[in-house]
This record gives sequence, C-alpha cells and structure tokens, in this order.
Amino acid sequence: MSTQFERELVRELVRRVTYEELTNENLEEIKKIVEELEKSDYKQAIKNEILKCLGVDTSKYRVTASISTIVNSLIYLRLIGVGDVEKVVKKSPAVLALKKDRMQRNVEYLQSVGVKKVGEVVEKSPHVLIYSVERLQENVEYLKSKGVKKVGEVVERFPQVLVLKIDRLRRSVEYLTEEIGLSINSIEKKYPFLLGLSLEKRIKPRWEKIRDLPNLSEGKIVRLLCVSE
Repeated sequence: MSTQFERELVRELVRRVTYEELTNENLEEIKKIVEELEKSDYKQAIKNEILKCLGVDTSKYRVTASISTIVNSLIYLRLIGVGDVEKVVKKSPAVLALKKDRMQRNVEYLQSVGVKKVGEVVEKSPHVLIYSVERLQENVEYLKSKGVKKVGEVVERFPQVLVLKIDRLRRSVEYLTEEIGLSINSIEKKYPFLLGLSLEKRIKPRWEKIRDLPNLSEGKIVRLLCVSE
C-alpha cells in the first residue's frame, strides 16, 4: 500500500499531466514527481492509484509498464492533440504501456496517409496506436485497391476502419458495392461508417427487407440500412 503522501503526489501528477498546459516548467515539475514516486517501495500500488485517477478499473486491468513509461505515454497523447486523455485511457488502458517511439511510428504513418487530426482519431479509436503499422497498412492498402483516393479523410470520419479485421472489411466493401450497388466514392465521402455495421446482423437482413422498395436512392438506402428495429 502506498503512503498518503504518495497518493497525494499521484493526484498532483495526474492533474498536471491531463489538465494543465504542458509548458517546460510544468514538464519539469512532472519529471520531479515521477522521480520521487520511482523511489517508492510500493510501485505497483502507485501505478494502480494512477489508473484509478484516470478512471480505469484496476480489477480488470493491471499495468506492467514503469511509472515513467505511463506518464510519458500520457504526455505524448497530449502532445499529439488528444483533448480528453482520460477518455482514451478508459477505452484502451493498454496505451499506457506503449513507449513513445512505438506511438510515434504509428502517428507518422497516419500522417503519411493524409490524417491531419491525429488527436481526434486517437480519441475515437485508441487502437490505431496499439496495433502495428503493418496491421494498419493492410487496411489502408485494401481501401486504396478498391479506389479510395483520400484514405486520411476516411480515417478522420471513421477511424475504426483501420482496426477492422481485413476479412470483415473486405466482405463489407464487396457487399455494399457489388450486392447493394453503393459506389466506393459515396462510401469514401459520405458513408464510411457503414463499414462498421455488422454485415450479418444489420446490413444483410435490412437489405433483404428493403431491396424491392421503389425509388431507392443511395441516400435512402443508407438511411434504411441504419434504422434499428
């Protein structure tokens, strides 16, 4: 069990890392707090306390990374434009164990395919930092092969497109374009979120019910596919 003093330090640390402006002075103060906490005999308790302050259920997740790695991960999230760090951590606590160079590699890849609002993309889908670049690249290359011209814009609208299993992504694209008849251009510019809907539970059953309706424009098809019953 950590001491009361250490728990107070943790609260101060989390406050500085998640809410305060990351000035040179503030970063120096954060460094000093981390150095103090690293001297403790109760490091695991301290890490658990950090997670609790971030809203993570420590009964379901145990972080093995060092205190400094956790804090550096939080700082990096702020630096790439993540506005709500706690939201990201709650969704995917595993980001706390990522080292800066690993995250930076993913961020640079996202930027290379045209993603400008990296922080917003990470907030919506933290796994874009957790999955390997090779895993993300597989989906990007598939989308390009199907005629998607501005992958970065698609990712900004629907970041989950990068973390869908490639087989699921392929089946969804093929069904939407070949069976339903939506154009890849429309999916790219207007309806990328359709790729996240379950093909078996939502899209196919809905299409079977509406396919024979008269005057089915693309917009009407999409609206009817999205109606929940």
